[in-house]
Amino acid sequence: MARICIVTEELPHVGRTGGIGAAMHELALVLAEAGHSVDLLYYNLSEADAERLALAEQIYAQSRIRMTVLDWRKYIDGQPTPRAVSFAIYR
Repeated sequence: MARICIVTEELPHVGRTGGIGAAMHELALVLAEAGHSVDLLYYNLSEADAERLALAEQIYAQSRIRMTVLDWRKYIDGQPTPRAVSFAIYR
């Protein structure tokens, strides 16, 4: 099976979420269910509640998904636009 990495700034259980957050959540679950190794890299441009992050990590761990919270400030200086943060994490 494949090893897959999903990078997102929106996830249910953590904070604000829209269509992309729900889509990344469902994609991770479906891929893990199919037997793939899934890493979920989450970065938040606003401060996330530590309790919510811990709960989300537990929820994903139950589905064999490794969730890692990234501090975007380690990757870029300046304005934290989604494009800048995503590219910096990719590099």
